[in-house]
Amino acid sequence: MPRSLPSWDAALTELEPFSRATLVVTDIDGTLVMPEARDVGQSISDVQRRLRRYRKNQVVLTVATGRTLAGVQPILNALELRRGTPMILYNGSVIVTYLEEHLLLRKIIPIEICNRILDRCWRTRATVRTYTIYDDHVDSPLEPLREQVRGWGLQAKEPNQMPVIDLPVGRPYDDIVGPSAILISLDRDGSSSGDRLRAFLARLSEVTVTSSGSSFLEIRPAGSNKGAALAVLTAHLGVALQNTIAIGDNDNDAELLATAGIGVVVSGSSAGASTAADYVCRLGAAKGTLEVLRLIKESRRYFPSAKSKREEVL
Repeated sequence: MPRSLPSWDAALTELEPFSRATLVVTDIDGTLVMPEARDVGQSISDVQRRLRRYRKNQVVLTVATGRTLAGVQPILNALELRRGTPMILYNGSVIVTYLEEHLLLRKIIPIEICNRILDRCWRTRATVRTYTIYDDHVDSPLEPLREQVRGWGLQAKEPNQMPVIDLPVGRPYDDIVGPSAILISLDRDGSSSGDRLRAFLARLSEVTVTSSGSSFLEIRPAGSNKGAALAVLTAHLGVALQNTIAIGDNDNDAELLATAGIGVVVSGSSAGASTAADYVCRLGAAKGTLEVLRLIKESRRYFPSAKSKREEVL
């Protein structure tokens, strides 16, 4: 289990790793933003103010989330990320740069596998959505990235506030580009059929399954997770993994927490995330990120030489 996050007056040996951090990567829902937060801007206003002060120390913040590009925009606008900052989306299947919208990574689920999953969902009466991102920059660099959500079955509110193309049950996914994520809702599904669906998905080598809550299954292409995406992101920036800090709260953050130099969970996190983390915050969603940022700042008071050794990020 993770240790408690060091206090600002802890032993210097405990503070030194935090003084070297140049990149902080945080999950959003349940970590940076309170669950079911109505006013996103207000909920992260403290983080925004703190970041403005820390930018002179070259602390770069980015996000790693299951959200889509459209779904993450309100957060990014409130955070005032630096132009060109890479962000991990779709639970690690996609990396895109802020504002420039350069697609650094896109993994897709094969269309035939997608249709096998759809068929099984229809049999168990689980509702399902597919999420596809299109790289229109290939044809026109000035065109923004496009995203499309397709849905089968009675649809609840789309988590990213995106329009959904409603399709009749039995109609397969039909496109030249496979989806980068599939979201299955178990709200109408009994526990026994839900278990059978999980067992079916576990047998598919082309995908992996994670969850950020009890009512959804989140399907990713094989090899896709936030941790693998972090390795790609840091290589792009030229940042050493040991100088990264990841913050999360749920099972879909486990690989991210394990891959980063320091993995931190906020208070009240899932068992899967906590097992992968090195430290746990005293505070929960929204406030835990502030704990980490302040710890970085305070630790550098004792290790000023770390400032001259940090990588030039962005």
